[in-house]
Amino acid sequence: MKPRPVRGSILPGGGLAAVRRMARRWRRFGGDTRGNSAVEFALVLPMLMTTLFAIMKFSVAMNNNINLTEGVRVGGRYLASARGGATPYATMVTNIKNSAANLNGNNITITATVDGTACTDATTPTCAAALNTDTGGGTATVTATYPCDLKVLSVDFAPSCKLSSTTSVIIE
Repeated sequence: MKPRPVRGSILPGGGLAAVRRMARRWRRFGGDTRGNSAVEFALVLPMLMTTLFAIMKFSVAMNNNINLTEGVRVGGRYLASARGGATPYATMVTNIKNSAANLNGNNITITATVDGTACTDATTPTCAAALNTDTGGGTATVTATYPCDLKVLSVDFAPSCKLSSTTSVIIE
């Protein structure tokens, strides 16, 4: 017995037969899984690449921090044992920049004090005098900052990021 078309049906070709045809088409379409992996990969790839680039940028920043810390340690150690030197600050700056060779030396900002006396290129005689008059036990403090870049795919995660390291060494 042939099904009777429903009157007023909006489906082309009649009611039930049209529904069965559409169901067959949907089963065929839904059963075809070719290309699913490619579509899933295309959807996940941007997130994976963003994560990979973020890990790489963060690793570079951490490496820069380690280099800066090592440079400050070397500079502090030099300053604490630089009695009798004519230019202790300039030599300390050179030692820091040489120890942190992976960093751009022009971007490193260095401050130093000897027992509270600021050391700069302009105050080298004062700094040298403070080192020479210290009989031992005073403190030489060296601080350095370096800009870091945490921009990943034009999103800056830390716009004003600065790496900083400080060391205080007892003057010998």
